[in-house]
Amino acid sequence: MQQMTKNPDKPITKLRYYPTWGAAIHLMVLYIFIGALFEFPLSIWDYHHDTMLSDDPWIKIPLLFGAMLFILIYGFLKTGDIFRNVFALKWFNPLVLIPLITLIAGVQFFLGYMNFWVQQLIPVPSWMMELFERVINPDTPLIPDLIKVVVIAPVFEEMLFRGIILYGLERNYKPWIAIFVSALLFALFHLNPWQFPATFLLGLVLALMRIRTKSFIPCILGHSIHNFLVFLAVTYEEKYFAIEQIKLGVKTNNLLWGTVIISSLILIFFITMNRKRNLKRY
Repeated sequence: MQQMTKNPDKPITKLRYYPTWGAAIHLMVLYIFIGALFEFPLSIWDYHHDTMLSDDPWIKIPLLFGAMLFILIYGFLKTGDIFRNVFALKWFNPLVLIPLITLIAGVQFFLGYMNFWVQQLIPVPSWMMELFERVINPDTPLIPDLIKVVVIAPVFEEMLFRGIILYGLERNYKPWIAIFVSALLFALFHLNPWQFPATFLLGLVLALMRIRTKSFIPCILGHSIHNFLVFLAVTYEEKYFAIEQIKLGVKTNNLLWGTVIISSLILIFFITMNRKRNLKRY
């Protein structure tokens, strides 16, 4: 946290809390660099010994976890605040989970549309498809991939984006700016322009949930549900895309899922309304 200027000739400036949007970008770049640094020795070993250790989930997951842990500790210490404040470990109304689940289901439907049309406009190159397939590899055991996608990734990304980053942004900027910037950074973090609209929309939903409930636990649950649906889509690709083709031909589904999303948002705002009023008293 930066200090106010002590020069009497200058006007008093507002305190800037960590992270600002610039510090958040630095945090993301640092994580990407640390992750690459962790994987570089394995890649060199694979190249010289014709092995595939860098693709082994039992090796890659611990390395990934190490990079995640380093960046979370670094970012947390920079905030200068206590753990439960930074990571929003607060009570929330469990009823909000009901509209959250329906909201994620509805958003997931439209995310499929968004990805589909983006990929139609800008075809995904073969090298990008190969990188994506390495995230969920059908030739590797199912459980490690499931743990990585549904447990490790949501917990880490929520601690980083709806924990450290959004915590600083909402104290430095207006709520709608904090939500927008955190969602934008979340989308850029995935380094996949073909999924940018989808990850940006998901980031908006999760940031809104964090702001409304004052807790990032619902964000983890929502993120896990979303990733689990994606995991099923990739694992059972043929069945999934057969269903999606049917959905694309049924226009009434647009109205149905649009109604689900709007109704879910209204319920979320209604359920969290009393909570926010009570917070204003303190």
